[in-house]
Amino acid sequence: MRIMRKVVNTRIYDRVGFAPGGFGIINVLECGHEIGTKGSAGYANKRRCFMCESLAHGGASTTNGIRETWDENTQMPKREPVTK
Repeated sequence: MRIMRKVVNTRIYDRVGFAPGGFGIINVLECGHEIGTKGSAGYANKRRCFMCESLAHGGASTTNGIRETWDENTQMPKREPVTK
């Protein structure tokens, strides 16, 4: 199942060590995940979110004390702090 998300913010960064004038694009998606692409890939209104796809198939992610799981009702990631 492909999950496409709307791009809400775009940042450009220099690709050090690549051809002169090369740059990269970081797209921040509506789900909060970031997708990095080469500048030659162009700008998009929507991008495929591989992290959301993984969560939808039963995966889970823990980063910096925040656990991400999938919320079936909203079809979006659910974030909650990890408690010990």
